Amino acid sequence: MNERKLGRNGDTVIRNLPDGAKLSITQTPAGLRAHLHQGDITTSVDPAGFGIAGVKSSTVGGDNSRVTIVKTDGTAIDVTRHHDGSTDECIHDGGQSRKP
Repeated sequence: MNERKLGRNGDTVIRNLPDGAKLSITQTPAGLRAHLHQGDITTSVDPAGFGIAGVKSSTVGGDNSRVTIVKTDGTAIDVTRHHDGSTDECIHDGGQSRKP
């Protein structure tokens, strides 16, 4: 099972955390937003505290949704949702790309 998935509209990344909580990250017109979901409680959090500098949503080949997470260490992670509902991740570090 992937650690990350895309939200319903394809512009939010939802990350499963080891303690069972979920972190949702999205770029809004007002700026980068992150929320921590712990059961029925949702709180706003600082994205940088989770190593995230920014996100960008796009549509790629075959009209698939993709969100690119730019991390504070300079790496980036592409999370792509395909039409069959599956997700695929690719990590970019400098000139190198790899699967997680």
